[in-house]
Amino acid sequence: MLRWHIIIQSVLVPLIVVLVAATLFLLIWLARDRPGAFKGHPKQFFSDTRHSLTKAKKTTIAILFQAAFMATFFLFGVDFDRQSMPAFAITLLYVSWFLIILACIIGIALSFFVKNDLLFLFITFGIISIVTAGFLGTMIYETDVAAVRIAAEGHHFTGINPVNDAKLFKGAGTTEFSPQAFVDDTRSRGFLSGTIYCAAPIDITTTPIRAIQFWAVGKNCCHSRGGFKCGAYQKPLTGSLFGSVIQPPVAKSTDWAWLTEYELYYQAVSLASADYASNPEPILVRLEDAPDESLTQYTMTCGGRNLAMVHAGEKGGKVAQLTMTTDGFERFIPVKGEGNWYNIMINYSGHVWYLSAHNNGHLYFLSHDSGTGHQRWFINKDGTIESMATTNTGSYLSCDGTMTTEGLGGKWDFPEWNFGDSTKPGWGGLAIFFFGSGTAILWYSIFSVVYFLLLLWILSLVPPPKKEDPKKPGEP
Repeated sequence: MLRWHIIIQSVLVPLIVVLVAATLFLLIWLARDRPGAFKGHPKQFFSDTRHSLTKAKKTTIAILFQAAFMATFFLFGVDFDRQSMPAFAITLLYVSWFLIILACIIGIALSFFVKNDLLFLFITFGIISIVTAGFLGTMIYETDVAAVRIAAEGHHFTGINPVNDAKLFKGAGTTEFSPQAFVDDTRSRGFLSGTIYCAAPIDITTTPIRAIQFWAVGKNCCHSRGGFKCGAYQKPLTGSLFGSVIQPPVAKSTDWAWLTEYELYYQAVSLASADYASNPEPILVRLEDAPDESLTQYTMTCGGRNLAMVHAGEKGGKVAQLTMTTDGFERFIPVKGEGNWYNIMINYSGHVWYLSAHNNGHLYFLSHDSGTGHQRWFINKDGTIESMATTNTGSYLSCDGTMTTEGLGGKWDFPEWNFGDSTKPGWGGLAIFFFGSGTAILWYSIFSVVYFLLLLWILSLVPPPKKEDPKKPGEP
């Protein structure tokens, strides 16, 4: 159902203002600079003395137009908040009529001082240039800059269990998955559109028992079915899958004249979704080598001491035990489960273990999640850690490394970890500096050069002032 008040406010009112402003401008312009026009005998529009430009004026005009075009192009391409396509359209419309009104005021004022028939032409060309620069900047942002910028400014999540709902990780710039996660290349698909756009599930099992939430993607690195070999698709022996998130577009493809990178990859996801269920808004990840090529691991600290893992017994029959020590022990990996609980995993000697609370109250390690709740923990934001399965000595992890009641529970800390929300923002503001995308810089340069050449061609059509013929001797 159409909301007429929105159409009147957002479309009709700006258009009426534009028409009134343009009409007022033309009437005043004609009255000031074309007095003969109202009598039906307009003066010649161009004359030999009023449409020419000197080289100095051409240079000044070229510099001003080029600077305005490149600045607008850059601002739209780097930092323009598009919350929705309608909001963007309305914003662009209001900006356009504001520029027209401003141009009319400037044009009228200048017409009293700069008597040149080209002034109105340049004002019109300037408005068209600003709108075009905004359009091109928007296109570059959506197609090339957004993904790089989100990766740079978004949050970095660690220990992601790929079976979790993708919406829990909105705003992610970079992702680091749990040690169990891998790329299932047998379920990958490729979408051909000049380039082959590939997508493969990131999962913890080859059996499709739930909708896929995360997809690894890449270009020209797969077959139509299977054969996915994109980026760092093989999990490191001592690390985990790591990658940058490709940001979905704010507007749908039906609103734009082009497809964004996300939408092209989503075509491959759609092909795979015919056989395997997928989240309708999955997170697409371009897998890369992790900066440190290892898992991000944390120390569990409580009361000034750290929880650590030790071995007891002879070689070949070692038993893992827990102890509290003053030395650091960066081995713990909080991995968020399907709900608001976590597996607390320990990476030690090339193996990953689960921190578990036995029903007799002792803590120990297990190679897998048994599903009884003893390997699952609530990590509360106040620092208390509670087991999902209460033992006979309590449900909270105490500062002495034992299970205890709530009143005696300790306040734990994972330094530099924000209780699963994210560990830290991404790579800082590097993407803000001149787009952060090589492709965007290339297109920015090409369009700027094309505009400059067009500007030079237009200015070349304007002749220089004619020199007066020297008077001959004897002439009056």
